[in-house]
Amino acid sequence: MSFITKVYQSSPYQLKQGAKWVYTLLPIHLRYKRDFFKMSAWLEQSQWWSLEKLEEYQNERLRVLIQHVYNNVPYYHRLFRRLGLSPSDIKTIQDLPKIPILTKEVLRNQSRDLLANNFDEKALVYLSTSGTTGQPVGIYSEKRLEYSDGDPFWRRHYQWGGCSLTDRIAKLTASTIQPKINGTRRLFSYNPVRNLLILSAYDLNRKNIGQYAIALDKYQPEFINGFPSALETMVRYFKPKLSDFY
Repeated sequence: MSFITKVYQSSPYQLKQGAKWVYTLLPIHLRYKRDFFKMSAWLEQSQWWSLEKLEEYQNERLRVLIQHVYNNVPYYHRLFRRLGLSPSDIKTIQDLPKIPILTKEVLRNQSRDLLANNFDEKALVYLSTSGTTGQPVGIYSEKRLEYSDGDPFWRRHYQWGGCSLTDRIAKLTASTIQPKINGTRRLFSYNPVRNLLILSAYDLNRKNIGQYAIALDKYQPEFINGFPSALETMVRYFKPKLSDFY
């Protein structure tokens, strides 16, 4: 972690917001890494591939992945040896049933053995599910892929719905928002770098719904993203009832 990143993460909410607004003064091509635009261009092109070409690409990348995990991931190397498999036994997606499904229990109990030994752990970041269906499950990902892999896929999905890179979006999500100085929970936070209004699904109730309405009215998002159940709840709270007028 760089010194600047450490300073930013340890800074108060207000300073972080100020830094984000300053960052937005940079042109978009400087804010996003070169890999982001490279991956975006590839996604734009590959979405029109024929089924045959897609399958060919999938199988090609699968063979590369299988060789990699056999050579570098202790868990899979042992698994292949125990099952009497070699990388050459997995040539296409039709061969995948030969490999047991990776379960949540294995992810939790053998997480270290699932790390490739040819990667520097300092270059990795730990990611975890929210645990809404049980215990959280965590995996490691490369820090450099945070923007090159994640955002281009999300942006392509948004573009399918008519949303561009610069459109303002509201996201109702199970996200922890940094509290105020006095410890009071924040119900929402605006990220000017992403043009993203983050709304906390944890605090969505009839008592707080007015503040959600104020935030949406203030930032005027052109698109709203979120879990269907949370969005349905928010809309239901917004919808007035006849009993409210009597």
